[in-house]
Amino acid sequence: DQHRGWFHSSLLASVGTRDVAPYKAVLTHGFVVDGDGKKMSKSLGNYVSPEKILKEMGAEILRLWVAAADYRDDIRMSKQILDGLAEGYRKIRNTLRYALGNLY
Repeated sequence: DQHRGWFHSSLLASVGTRDVAPYKAVLTHGFVVDGDGKKMSKSLGNYVSPEKILKEMGAEILRLWVAAADYRDDIRMSKQILDGLAEGYRKIRNTLRYALGNLY
């Protein structure tokens, strides 16, 4: 956990040695969890590697998932969520391609 690890230890060490915080603000997000809200784990079999997503769906879908996530809470990831984003992306992409193709 980064809050108890790096962020907290950096703050304590810096304030203790230099009387100044090492950062002005820290923006963090919740954990990435599966579609049911359970912690992702290889041992549970609900872990999805980014490389697999990139191969199967492309970088655009992974970027869209990150951009659409609410960082203030745990971030859910599942095949169904990614499929929904991919469908929305395809609709936007096809609409823009059609509109751009009819400009001239």
